[in-house]
Amino acid sequence: MKIPVLFLAALSVLTLSACGQKPAEAPETGAAPPPVAAPADSSPEASAPPPSEPALSQTVTMPAGWTMDMAILPHEVTEIMGKEGFAYFPEAASNAPAGKPVGGYVIGSVPFSKVRFEVRTEDGREGYDKAVGFLKNPVEVPGPMWEVASLGEVSQGEQTMVRLVGLRGPTCFNITWEPAVYPDLDRTQTSVKLAELLVKKIFAGP
Repeated sequence: MKIPVLFLAALSVLTLSACGQKPAEAPETGAAPPPVAAPADSSPEASAPPPSEPALSQTVTMPAGWTMDMAILPHEVTEIMGKEGFAYFPEAASNAPAGKPVGGYVIGSVPFSKVRFEVRTEDGREGYDKAVGFLKNPVEVPGPMWEVASLGEVSQGEQTMVRLVGLRGPTCFNITWEPAVYPDLDRTQTSVKLAELLVKKIFAGP
């Protein structure tokens, strides 16, 4: 019995569909495409690193014969101590030509308000140890701007003042003030702020 020609043609079409013909694409379902991540902010503000502190020298960078008022300004002391009216007070003990400047900042209407800065550019560790020997109850105060520092008390008459003594490179420095005049200030934090101000000013990098 012969297979009808039409049946063979239909069978050929079915075979081709199952063995290599590209299937019809599935109809769209209406589903949303996958989310695309937003591009990273490439603006200069986003890529720029945060500003950093300028590098500091290991030796004093002030000009020869500098005095304390060339380094510290009265308004900078005001910002730390929280009182207005500071003015520079030249100290008789200062010997700027020899690299030993001393200077105070006082409020004329407030007794014992002086904040006193002293720098000895060549005293080194020996000078530091000697200065710490005058402190009562010294406590070390670590910090990134000095090799070592100590905070303690010194007495002058009936006054008991706080003093921070620090060492950076060959330079020994100390800062003295009367905490009773500034009862709202923390003696350690305030002394550290004053020391950091001094170091940033006199060790400023090139």
